[in-house]
Amino acid sequence: RENIPRSARFVEGDIRSPGSVERAVAGAEAIIHLAAFTSVPDSFASPRQCMTINVEGTIRILEAAVKYGVRKIVFASTSAVYPDDAPVPTDESIHPDPGSPYGLSKLVGERCLEWFHRRHGLCYTAFRYFNVYGPRQPWDGPDSGVISAFIVRALRRESLMIHGTGEQTRDFVFVEDVVAANLAALERHEVVGIFNVGAAGQTSVEEIAAQVLRLTGSPSTITFGPLPLGDTEVSEACIDRISGALGW
Repeated sequence: RENIPRSARFVEGDIRSPGSVERAVAGAEAIIHLAAFTSVPDSFASPRQCMTINVEGTIRILEAAVKYGVRKIVFASTSAVYPDDAPVPTDESIHPDPGSPYGLSKLVGERCLEWFHRRHGLCYTAFRYFNVYGPRQPWDGPDSGVISAFIVRALRRESLMIHGTGEQTRDFVFVEDVVAANLAALERHEVVGIFNVGAAGQTSVEEIAAQVLRLTGSPSTITFGPLPLGDTEVSEACIDRISGALGW
């Protein structure tokens, strides 16, 4: 809560609750929908909870958006909608085939957006985020990021745990660039569709660990563990579509 600007109106509630959602949406010109069950591994253990939050919650928000005449909704989707063996770099024409309940829930959210656009004329932009990182990202727990976790552990002189061989690659995109994409979507409210948001490059997890150790001067060691369920080996976004439509 300490990160919420004082000028913001803060409404605490559950996105599955119509009352909470309507209190937040009433009077809004646009919505950036980021609320979600976000852990891929946890979605295997709790698929029902993942689905109710990410699907039912999204429908509640879309219903409120129509009711209150919201002009535009920007939806946080995910690269996890793509199949594990998707060609790299991956573009939006690749047929979705999620390998996790989390990815499936976000794909259903995209389909809900499309239906509300056809039925009610609600303008939307869905962003398939790749691996977002940056300041204030949690370093421990289900929502932690590998970069933030490595930095904190290196500064504490604790070992850096790599899940898998470390050769798996990720498309790491900085949070300020993600913010810029969201602002572009709000400014171009007439642009409707689904877009990748990534850095259009690959970095291996082992390379990230090595960079963190160099930059911090930490004596920490690197250890290896099993690859979590739902993780992919290679990831890289094609961003031609968003570059052409939003100039991002």
